[in-house]
Amino acid sequence: MSIPFKFYIDSRYDDKLHAYYDLMYDVAIMLGADPQVARNDVINVTKLEYKLATHKNSDNDVIVEKSIAEMNRDIPGIDWLDLFKRMITSHPVNSSTQILVWDEEYLSHLSNLVQNTDRRTLQNYLVWTNVKRRIQSLSSRFQQRYLEFEETLFGKRALTSRRERCAKDIMYLMKGPTGKLYIETYFSEAKKKVAEELFDFIRKGFLHLLDNEVTWMDNKTKAYARLKALGVKRDIGYNPRIYKNATYLDQHYKNVVIDPNDYFNNVISLLTNQAQNEFRLMGELYNPQVEPFNIRPTMVNALNNLEHNVISM
Repeated sequence: MSIPFKFYIDSRYDDKLHAYYDLMYDVAIMLGADPQVARNDVINVTKLEYKLATHKNSDNDVIVEKSIAEMNRDIPGIDWLDLFKRMITSHPVNSSTQILVWDEEYLSHLSNLVQNTDRRTLQNYLVWTNVKRRIQSLSSRFQQRYLEFEETLFGKRALTSRRERCAKDIMYLMKGPTGKLYIETYFSEAKKKVAEELFDFIRKGFLHLLDNEVTWMDNKTKAYARLKALGVKRDIGYNPRIYKNATYLDQHYKNVVIDPNDYFNNVISLLTNQAQNEFRLMGELYNPQVEPFNIRPTMVNALNNLEHNVISM
C-alpha cells in the first residue's frame, strides 16, 4: 500500500491523507509505542513524506546507466555500494556493477533530504515503509484497522475471508509449486494445443497482411516488422520448461524456510527468496527457455512482454 503523490499536493484528498496519518499512528500504538512519542514521530514522518512527494511530483522519467562508483560520485550523500550490498545477497556487487538509474534528479533531492533529516525520523520512516506493506500479514486486529482505512480510501467494507486471502497469497508467493499442481489436476492439454494453433494462424495472418496489403511502410520497415513477428515467442497456459521441471522448482525455492506456526515470517521468507532469485540473474544473458514467473497457470490473464518479445496467456 502506497499513497499516490497527488494526495499530498491536492486538497481534495485531505480526508484520505488524514486517514492514512491516523492509520500510521494507530499501528504504532498497536505495536507498543508510547502515545505521545508516537504522535510526535508521526508528525515528523508525515513531514518527510510530504517533502518526498513534492520532489517526486516533478518526476522526469529519464533513465541512465551508471556504475555504482559513478552513482557515489554523481549522487553523493548515500553510500550506494553499501546499500546494494546489503540488499543483494545472491549476486556479487562491487563499485563497477552497472545500475539503471531512474530519475537522477529525484535521487539527488532524496540524498539531500536524507542528509538534512534527523536519524530517528529516517528510521521511523523506513520502519513504517516496511510495516505498512505487511499489515495484512499480521493478526486480525491489524487487518480490521487497515479495513477502516480502506473504507475511507476505496469504500471497502468487509475483510477478505481468511480462506481466500491464504489461497491468493500461496498462488502469488509460490507460483511454481501451485502452478504445477494446477496443471497436473485441471489443465487441458487439448485446449493448450488449440490456443497455440490460434496464435500461429494470427501470426500467419499478420505476415500475409504485411506482405500484401500494407502500403504505408517502406521495405526496410517491413523487413523489421517481419523479423519482429517471426521472433515473437508464445507461452500458452504455462511454460513446460518451468512447471514440469521439479528440479528447477526445487532449486528456485531451496532457501525458503517455512514454519507452520509463523505465517508472517513465512511471507517474509518467500518475498525475500523471490527478490534474491531475481537478483541472482544479474549480469546473465536472457534465457528465452526459462523466464521468471511473470504469469502463472492459475492466473486468468494475457499479456505481451515487450522486453522479452513473449505473448503469454
